[in-house]
Amino acid sequence: MGFDWLKNDDFDLVIVYSGQPDSALHGSGIGHQDSIDAIKAADDAVTYLFEKRKELGLDDTLDVIVTSDHGHVNTDRQRYLELFDYIDEADIKMGLLDYGNTFQIEPMEGKLDTIYDALVNAHPQMKVYKKEMFPERFHYANSDRIMKILGYVDSNWVLFSNHTSKSFFLASDHGYDNQAPEMRSIFYAQGPSFKKGFNSEHMESVNIYPLMCELLGLNQVPNNGSRANYEDILSDGSHASSIQHMGYAMLMCISTALIIFNLTAKEKVLLMLVDGLRWDRLGFDIPSLDIIQENGVRAEWTDPVFITVSSPSMMSIATGLYVESHGVMHNQAFDPETKQIDPGYLEGLNNTEWFNGGGEPIWITAESQGLKAGTFMYPGGQVPIGGQQPTRWQVSSTESREQYKNLTDRVDAIFDWLYGEDDLDVVLFHLEVIDNALHFTGFSSYTESIVDDVNDLISYILKDKMKSDDVKDTLNLILTSDHGMAKMPFKKTIYLYDYINETKVEFIFANRGPVFQIKPVDGALDEIYNGLKNAHPALYVYKKEEFPERLHYANNPRNLPIIGYVDPTWTCLTKRFATIAAIADHGFDNEEMTMKSSFYALGPSFKRRYLAKHFESVNIYPLMCEILGIVPAPNNGSRENYNDMLTSEHPPTNLPTRPHTEPPLCSGTTTTGMNLDIVFGVVLFSFYNVMMIK
Repeated sequence: MGFDWLKNDDFDLVIVYSGQPDSALHGSGIGHQDSIDAIKAADDAVTYLFEKRKELGLDDTLDVIVTSDHGHVNTDRQRYLELFDYIDEADIKMGLLDYGNTFQIEPMEGKLDTIYDALVNAHPQMKVYKKEMFPERFHYANSDRIMKILGYVDSNWVLFSNHTSKSFFLASDHGYDNQAPEMRSIFYAQGPSFKKGFNSEHMESVNIYPLMCELLGLNQVPNNGSRANYEDILSDGSHASSIQHMGYAMLMCISTALIIFNLTAKEKVLLMLVDGLRWDRLGFDIPSLDIIQENGVRAEWTDPVFITVSSPSMMSIATGLYVESHGVMHNQAFDPETKQIDPGYLEGLNNTEWFNGGGEPIWITAESQGLKAGTFMYPGGQVPIGGQQPTRWQVSSTESREQYKNLTDRVDAIFDWLYGEDDLDVVLFHLEVIDNALHFTGFSSYTESIVDDVNDLISYILKDKMKSDDVKDTLNLILTSDHGMAKMPFKKTIYLYDYINETKVEFIFANRGPVFQIKPVDGALDEIYNGLKNAHPALYVYKKEEFPERLHYANNPRNLPIIGYVDPTWTCLTKRFATIAAIADHGFDNEEMTMKSSFYALGPSFKRRYLAKHFESVNIYPLMCEILGIVPAPNNGSRENYNDMLTSEHPPTNLPTRPHTEPPLCSGTTTTGMNLDIVFGVVLFSFYNVMMIK
């Protein structure tokens, strides 16, 4: 019909509005099949539009503008506020309540301060103002129609007046702070008036009106837009500078404009942790990482946590916490009271109590906020944490490693979780094969062959599993490691019982890498400490309370009174023939370059060909939360350590914390002298919603 109006009725401007996919999003949420279908229908309409434009011979005359009015964000039924929990309904003369996530109140006489004081600090996720105090940046409160008290809640939260109104929960909503990235809209423009292949800076939507006026050659009424905000998108010689010649120019370039929407599908995260992949690739050739670097981000290195062993390091990546905060002090659980020590790494993965020492891993954060998560052989995923587990998990065991000996089978299973019926949002995948090869054979030809297998696996992900548009446009692949690796000469060994009396040791955790802990018998603390503290120049020994704070390790009740470690390339054993030393090992001081780990990232959230500065591995958890649009639990990371690698502020950067001016005018020009036999039109086709604008 819009084309009929343009072609047959000689319309100059057509504005078309569609209530979809907004309705579907409100009802079903981002990522639901109903919303996906609504988006697909809109996309089909756009396809038809361009086909029709070509059919009618308007390719050279019809400008197309694509925009929307706002974005959307999924809500969380656990995140809501009820105003009447804080104020008395009888104090309200009139209220604009239960109409979205903002509110206005006109108080009864004398009740202004009563209501304001009750609400202003009522909840950290609610912002409340008197009308005259409302932030000027919103350009909203200076109207006679606005009531005396205004407020709104943070993105992802829902606002109600009382308990009964909660029956109107929407799966996804808008109306939040317009600086929240998930509220931002898009703008695309195509046609004879616009440049080709041009990426513009973001702009305010109020600039679209003067832009259309300029395309139409109309005088503008006063508005808040400015030509300076959009002139860069116009083709050379367009409009304001040449419009006085439009009698000829516009006959050759009949201008129209069309605005449409494009809703970005929800983004997913696959964290692939390649155990032991040192920052320098261990000196091996791994060309698949060059592909990621060329198309995404590489960090100089990541600074792993201390202790630089697998389970503690991977739990720090998963929780964003230093080891002393999440409590997984080593791969193997130890208990000085029972004298029990887990036999090995795989056995330790089944120790539920050990992984419940504190902290919330990303899979629990995601699941608790309505997303679905999975772990594949990743420490912590195969036991309940806080009584919860991810939607899908694959245990790590001798049997499962044999079952998934073909590494591509692991990736196939993971991508089926992500893009099959389960439709998971985030998966953490642990790949142990390089670390195992290094421990047993060192930097050998066998290890090189295993590295080649891993390179092939990464290539398989990049070239096969991520080749389709629906995966490429939604999946953020983060490839990282837990620690580095150091060569271990057999002859460089320190034997602890050469310096202390074994009978004065009540319990010792040792012979399991470079770090050891000791609980002396009563009265023997100083004797054991003094016997070890200067025993060897490659040996570092501390009383627990004196352990270096920079390592963020000692401040946990699971630690023993004496903690020590050795320099890289040195082995620490209790006595001769206590165990067989590894050919290559880790667990050393995290300031050592041989312990630094890798970080690569590729996907819609990440810049291309970007080299990031090194950063601590605890920042990966809040990074994943930001990409997924979920609220992180308290953690030791900081956005300032990773935001430079993102393409834009991904949803949401202003996440709520959890408990724990006279506008300039553009001059228009009239269209006198125009040949009225020529159709001069602007079509404005505005679908209702979009996720964000760059």
